Amino acid sequence: MSVVTPTPGYQSRIAESAIDKALSAVGAVVIEGPRACGKTWTARQFARSGVLFDGSDEQRMAFAVDPARTLDGDVPRLLDEWHLVPGVWNAMRRACTDRPIDQSTRLAMQPDWQCNPNDKSTRMTNQPVRQINTVSPRTGAT
Repeated sequence: MSVVTPTPGYQSRIAESAIDKALSAVGAVVIEGPRACGKTWTARQFARSGVLFDGSDEQRMAFAVDPARTLDGDVPRLLDEWHLVPGVWNAMRRACTDRPIDQSTRLAMQPDWQCNPNDKSTRMTNQPVRQINTVSPRTGAT
């Protein structure tokens, strides 16, 4: 299991304020966007622990046997590339239903394709990250 730490050289993104608000309101924030738009880098700024599923095959196989184990750790917990391990989505969804928000908060990275929208509980929310641009076009602020 990989522990996630803030990334040196990270530049803040416009989506951060929405992610910050969502983390205190729902059990999971699904960060969506195209490949290489900054989803993981952004999530690392909020995560206190995490699992990077695009690591070793052995790690993925171990979590496939017991997907709920991926949720063990300090929250917010980053579940990067969770779609590579069957069952992780359902384990996360169950945790959002069964645990108080402050004990269940997850950051899940998702490629641009969508999960079944009916599959999301009211304890989860989506946050699109569509660009790497760090300057707000309206205010010029980062």
